[in-house]
Amino acid sequence: MLYSEQFGAGSVASVAIGGAANLVYNALAFSPNDNYLYASTIDVDSPQLLKIDSGGGVSDWKTLPNLPPDNENRGFFAATFDASGDYIATSPVASSQYLYELNIASNAATFVPMTLNGAPFSRAILDFTYSYGYLWA
Repeated sequence: MLYSEQFGAGSVASVAIGGAANLVYNALAFSPNDNYLYASTIDVDSPQLLKIDSGGGVSDWKTLPNLPPDNENRGFFAATFDASGDYIATSPVASSQYLYELNIASNAATFVPMTLNGAPFSRAILDFTYSYGYLWA
């Protein structure tokens, strides 16, 4: 379930937006290109990318193609959008060495090996964001 914060004089209240989803999802990211939230289902045989509107309505939007070899169909842990509008996500597998990049318009996906100073980098990334041309974790 999604919530909106309502601010008053000296108070804050959480107000539900939409109903409870019948899916378990994670890797929630806001797309500034179309003002939707996107998330991936987790722990299912065929992870889906979900599209969530401003009223909290969740729709199964598309199957996630070309998952990284270490993903084991678990969906994703954290996600963001880059400047070109691609959904970039990390695997929930602790030893993951890949970022997943999905072009929302074409549904074409690639996985990109993570590196740090030119060497392979394999760590679970719990959260990150895109800013100034870089991913920040």
